[in-house]
Amino acid sequence: MGCGILLAYLLLVVLRVPETLYPGRFWAEEGSLYFHGAYTTGPLQFITTPVLGYYSLVTKLACIAASHCVALDYAPLVTALFALFVQALPAFLIISSRIPALPNWPSRIAAVLLILLVQPNQEVWINTINSQFFLCVATGVIMISEPCSGATHCLRLSVLFVAGLTGVLSCILLPFFAIDYAVSRKTTRLHEALALASASAVHFLFRVRWCPCHCVQASLIGTFFRLFF
Repeated sequence: MGCGILLAYLLLVVLRVPETLYPGRFWAEEGSLYFHGAYTTGPLQFITTPVLGYYSLVTKLACIAASHCVALDYAPLVTALFALFVQALPAFLIISSRIPALPNWPSRIAAVLLILLVQPNQEVWINTINSQFFLCVATGVIMISEPCSGATHCLRLSVLFVAGLTGVLSCILLPFFAIDYAVSRKTTRLHEALALASASAVHFLFRVRWCPCHCVQASLIGTFFRLFF
């Protein structure tokens, strides 16, 4: 049943804005900064250089693949497929994890529909620039759930690490993982907190490298303010 729900979710995601896959598109900085940077520089140089002060791992990997692995005509499709994979992660985690608040299939389907049927906004739909928001949702799902097996635990750790290297919103959830570990003392939660903490540290170092200290402080305060107020 879980596979059917996930396939239906992906189909509805694509049908909502089908032009993101065909004829395809770059969205905002995805084309003008990230794809251009990947196309005009080597992969190693591009992957280690912050863009606008952020690491943005998913966007960088997608643009490296789009610029070096396929013909130029298919480059937007490659980045869209990366974004579609990321957009499927919250639904997959809801289906594959133990979530006490969602004990049965009807409640899990409702949670998946909640992700799918948010206010329509083409700006965040199937583009890697805004994959950070869906990774933040995936991080939240991990925070309220438990892995069902060792394989899913490894996948969850990978998602947390990638999320922390892609957007600061996921990094902001780190204290909640730490608090939950302090209360529950679960080894899996410790692993998750460490994965997100290590990615957050790398992201912060890239932020410091790109900005003066006062700019870093202002940007972090601004992010917290927008998130909670």
